[in-house]
Amino acid sequence: MVHEPCTFLVVVLFACEASIAAAQTPRDDLATPHFTELVIVRPMIRADFDARVLDYFDLRTTLEDGLPAQHVTDNPAENIEIQRELARRIRHARAGAPRGPFLLPPSASSSGGSF
Repeated sequence: MVHEPCTFLVVVLFACEASIAAAQTPRDDLATPHFTELVIVRPMIRADFDARVLDYFDLRTTLEDGLPAQHVTDNPAENIEIQRELARRIRHARAGAPRGPFLLPPSASSSGGSF
């Protein structure tokens, strides 16, 4: 007779837990928004941007020559020093260059605007 209230309590707690779990089950069909986004990229702007990124990539690749490769290590200071040395080389190579020639279009880099 002592076990009947405990059994009843276990059944009630199990039922409550099941109802809470069922209430928290996400329904993907309602949670996922359905929309279409249209992005228009003008070919000349895209070509100009691609050329600028390629120029930066070429500069960076050239300046990385002679630096040790970054690697997985227990001492992150090693990779940080490699990154800082590359940054010093880039600043030195571009010492007289104006800011923004790689990622800003010609009109924005000359007028000081942002892209």
